[in-house]
Amino acid sequence: MFHRLKTQAGRARDALHKQADEPVFGNIDAVMGFRRFFLRGLKRVSGEWTLVFMARNFKRLAVLAHSREDKGDPRKSRRIRQNRLFPTG
Repeated sequence: MFHRLKTQAGRARDALHKQADEPVFGNIDAVMGFRRFFLRGLKRVSGEWTLVFMARNFKRLAVLAHSREDKGDPRKSRRIRQNRLFPTG
């Protein structure tokens, strides 16, 4: 381990391990109100978890799209609306 931290690539990889995942799960708990699974079984719980994360990702995309519109550059917001995730027709 000490040898890995001597190299620049090893230090960069170690720095990635220091990033925290907790804010994402805290956001799901506090803001979205998801505190427990309502289904039983690994397959069903996996599906429910996928839906929760999809909702979180769509919410995040909406926040990012709105923040780009606020910056005053209409080209950026138009690009987001033309994206395949937000079909216009």
